[in-house]
Amino acid sequence: MKFSGIASGAAYLVVLFFTVPGSFFARFLMSKKDSIFCIRLSLIVFIGVNFAGFLTMTGPEVSHLVWLFAALWGFMMGWFFPTEVNIYSSLMPKGQEAEFAGFFLYCSQVLGWFPSLIFTIINERGNWLGWGGLQLNIYLFLSLMCYFMMPSWNECAEITRSESKIVRIVKTPPNQRKDDSIDV
Repeated sequence: MKFSGIASGAAYLVVLFFTVPGSFFARFLMSKKDSIFCIRLSLIVFIGVNFAGFLTMTGPEVSHLVWLFAALWGFMMGWFFPTEVNIYSSLMPKGQEAEFAGFFLYCSQVLGWFPSLIFTIINERGNWLGWGGLQLNIYLFLSLMCYFMMPSWNECAEITRSESKIVRIVKTPPNQRKDDSIDV
C-alpha cells in the first residue's frame, strides 16, 4: 500500500474508533438473539470481511479502500470480543471462576500472538500480503467450528446451572466411589 507511518497510525485509530459502534451492535444483537448465535454470525461476517479486504486491497492504486476496511475490521472486533467475553463469563461454572479466568487469560494472551507472528513472517518474506491476511481466516474458521459444536445457549446455561462435572467436593472415601470425582 506504500503507507507512511502517520497513515498507518491513522488507520489503527480508525480501527480503534469503530470498535465502539461494534460493541454497541454486539450489545443490541445479544439482547435480541442468544450469544452463541451472535458469535457464530460475527465469525462468519469477519471471515467474509477478511476475504473481501485482502482480495481487493492489492496495491497502492486502491489504498483508499484501507479506510473502509479499517472501519469494518474495527466494527468486527468491537462485535466479536464483547460477545466472546459474554459467552465465557456467562457459562463459567460457579466456584471455578479463578481457574477458568486464568485459562482464558492464557489462551487470549499467550496463544493470541501466533496469528500475528505468521502474518508478520509472510509479510517480511516479501510474499503477497493477501496470503498473510487470508491465513487469519484459518483461525477464525477453527473458532467457528468449535462454536458450532457447542450445544444451544439454553442447554449450555442448564449445564452451567447444574453442579460442575469437572471438580466436585466429595465426602465418600476414594475406595468407595462409583464415579470419577476428584478430591478437593
